Amino acid sequence: MLERLERSFLQASRFSADAAHELKTPLAILQGELEQTLQQAEPGSQIQQSLIIC
Repeated sequence: MLERLERSFLQASRFSADAAHELKTPLAILQGELEQTLQQAEPGSQIQQSLIIC
């Protein structure tokens, strides 16, 4: 029974690590695109004000 619990725990841990890895790439791309848009926006523009995180 302990072996089954350990296997289940390892499987859940692996799933969590895989899910986290799969989410990092799209989030990193989105962050890069937002930063580029922010840098290209005119200072004080509505776009810049909308993207600045307080």
